[in-house]
Amino acid sequence: MEGVPPDFWVLVSSAFISAIASGIVANEGRKLSRAARRRTEQTEGVITDAEDRSGEYPVVTFQPGYAPRRRDAISFTSELPLDGRAVGDRVEVFYEPDDPTNAELETAHHHVRRARILYALALALMIVVAGLGYMAAQDVGRDRDVLAFIAAVRAGDFESRARWTAPDAQLDEAFLEEVVASSAEVEVVDIVFIGVDRSCMRGRVLPGDVQLMISQVRIDGAWRVERAANRDAECERRLARGEGDDGD
Repeated sequence: MEGVPPDFWVLVSSAFISAIASGIVANEGRKLSRAARRRTEQTEGVITDAEDRSGEYPVVTFQPGYAPRRRDAISFTSELPLDGRAVGDRVEVFYEPDDPTNAELETAHHHVRRARILYALALALMIVVAGLGYMAAQDVGRDRDVLAFIAAVRAGDFESRARWTAPDAQLDEAFLEEVVASSAEVEVVDIVFIGVDRSCMRGRVLPGDVQLMISQVRIDGAWRVERAANRDAECERRLARGEGDDGD
């Protein structure tokens, strides 16, 4: 859609992915919560076998409390792995009185704990994806704004250039007019963040392969150029070391 900045779509996409993934995790949590509310009986069973399903899962045989005869014994494969248990071990079994075939080696407490863990994972996932989306949006916005500044310099459009320039900016006007304005193209070589509100960019002015260094600062959500020249000692040092803010 025209007029919609690229970083908007980055944030929308991140939110969409986060919502889907978090919904899946939260749905599993709701299932576990419902399982936790079911009434269960407890008895003792024996691990009689182990089933290989991308790992070993115990096959457990037990007798419901109302079934004293061996022929009434029920066997099921647990959804929990062996985890150090072995065939022949006696284990606690929790089953539904109305349907003893619905049995497991965990209690309602385990269900609740797993549900809480899944809900926490869903929240953490939303925070992580939102953070990544925010950072990606910053990348898009920063690249867009510095390219807009360069385009304005090359076009000799001082009014547009002023939009992407910070107050009290230190610009090497002679270099910009003599080299950048007359260039065929300016190619971005590398960029590094300095904290969250500053960045450094190294560009290549073509066809002469001349270096262009630009330092940007974020003001009111837009990235504006605070320094632009052929050389910039601070930016060159940070780009050479591939680092952002190191606290000095």
